[in-house]
Amino acid sequence: MEKFGALCKFTEYKAIIDLLDNIILVVLDIYAVLFRSGSFDEYLETIFRIWTFALRWKRKNYNKAPLAFLSDIFYWEQNNHPIKEAIKLFLVNFNDYWIENIHSRIRASTICKDNTNNIQKQAYLLDANKHSAFKEAFMNTKHYPYSPSELDFLTNKTYEKVLLAGYHTTYPPIFNSCDHCYKLFEQDSDGTILIYGHGYHWNCYNQIEFKCKHCINYFKEGIWNNITAFVKRLEVEDKDKLTKEDLEDDEDDENEDDDTNNLIKDSENIEINEKEKIELDLQNAISKINMW
Repeated sequence: MEKFGALCKFTEYKAIIDLLDNIILVVLDIYAVLFRSGSFDEYLETIFRIWTFALRWKRKNYNKAPLAFLSDIFYWEQNNHPIKEAIKLFLVNFNDYWIENIHSRIRASTICKDNTNNIQKQAYLLDANKHSAFKEAFMNTKHYPYSPSELDFLTNKTYEKVLLAGYHTTYPPIFNSCDHCYKLFEQDSDGTILIYGHGYHWNCYNQIEFKCKHCINYFKEGIWNNITAFVKRLEVEDKDKLTKEDLEDDEDDENEDDDTNNLIKDSENIEINEKEKIELDLQNAISKINMW
């Protein structure tokens, strides 16, 4: 931070700051620290942060559940419902591990084209044949599905989505300038750069009441779209009927699987090419030695 200064808008630098000050903390603390320690207010704020990640990373399977949880909390708070106070005092007891666990098992045992009846039958089968968690954890051999080279390719695939939230708005940050008056920053104490990329002179920031309208509009639109899609799912009368959002989710999942398979194939080709190159170099070296 001493190297780049307080008013730096370099994208790579701000992405690193966002990673260190925001994303890593949320990922590591949301359950291990905040949930298990019962820090309700911090946990609530972090749930919203997680939703912002899902929004800008376009993770359609994860961008509605946090909003549904927040909606319940705010509704209970507005109506003075006792469940809100109960969750606040005994947060650690509201653990949905078993639900998430069986959901993951069902998802791993079904495909996107399965209808409701098939999914329910598979769920009953998994529940009837469940085994000891101790046995599954320590007796079954686990094989990690990705090699280091495949992980490198998957990492490169995610680069396009890790830009700061400000770059996902309709008004990307202006380099080295105020995003309100559009004038250049003159000195380090002349303003501030927000975590999501936009920056303002202190006078400009005061004029907009210390709120970034660009990011707020982006999040408001995201909330509206996610909640609308979620409500439409709830209002579907025919349980076997898939909504447009469901179809898009399945298509995205299939596309991601195809992209992953293609990347893995590419990585295998690269490995083969590298091996062929090494073998060729070795043969040339041996030939030179024989000549001598």
